[in-house]
Amino acid sequence: MSLSVQFYTMLAMIAMGSFFGGTLDTYNRFLQRRKRKRWVVFVHDVLFWLCQSLLLFYVLFLVNAGEVRFYIFIALLCGFAAYQALFKNGYLKLLEWCIQAALPHRPVYSRHVPASCFPPGQRICPSFVCPFSRRRAIALYDCKNDGKNGNMDIKDRA
Repeated sequence: MSLSVQFYTMLAMIAMGSFFGGTLDTYNRFLQRRKRKRWVVFVHDVLFWLCQSLLLFYVLFLVNAGEVRFYIFIALLCGFAAYQALFKNGYLKLLEWCIQAALPHRPVYSRHVPASCFPPGQRICPSFVCPFSRRRAIALYDCKNDGKNGNMDIKDRA
C-alpha cells in the first residue's frame, strides 16, 4: 500500500469516526431506551451496530481495498474523540433544532408521505401490495399490452 493510500485511509477513518459519533448521538436521541422493551432495544442495537460496521468496511473497501491495519482503529478513535470534543454540542443543538422544526409538520408528513410513496410501489410491483386483486390484473394487463388499448373500459380489461 502506497503512502498516499495510507493517508487517504487515515483521513477516511477519521471522518468515519466523527460520522460514527454523530450517528450514535442521533440514534440515542431517537431510540428512547426507557420507553421501549428490552428486546426491542436489543434488536435495534444489533441492527445499528451491523449497519455501522457495514458502512465502515464499505468505506474502507473503497479507499484501500479493505485492508485492515492497526492505524485504522487509531484513526477511528481519533475521529470519534474529535467529534466528542469539538462537534458534539453544536451537532446536538442542530439536531434538536431540526427535530423541533419538523414537529409542527408531522400531520402533513403522515398524510402525504405514504400517499406519495405507496402508489408508485403499487404500479411497479402490484403483487406485493395485494396479490389477488382486480387492480393487479389491470396493472398486469397494462404492462403486458404497453397501454395500447387505452380506450377500453375497466370491465373489459379484467
